[in-house]
Amino acid sequence: MHSIDFGALHILIVDDAQATRRIVRNMLQGFGTRHIDEAADGERLSKRLPQGARIVSKTGDLWRWDGFTARANAPKPAAIRLAQ
Repeated sequence: MHSIDFGALHILIVDDAQATRRIVRNMLQGFGTRHIDEAADGERLSKRLPQGARIVSKTGDLWRWDGFTARANAPKPAAIRLAQ
């Protein structure tokens, strides 16, 4: 059985509800996690991403460290071509 060293983890909490972020932060701190970052949404957090990092939301939105963004509900290139 493996154990997790929560003190060595760097955790990112992203949720639009501050209360939810606070609950998760308190829980993780109870496990010994020392490195916790928070953001209300991926777009705000994307400006702080280190090189090579990316965020994917539950709905499929993507933000990359280099500024590239792809929204899950954006029209796909194939659909745009068919509509022309």
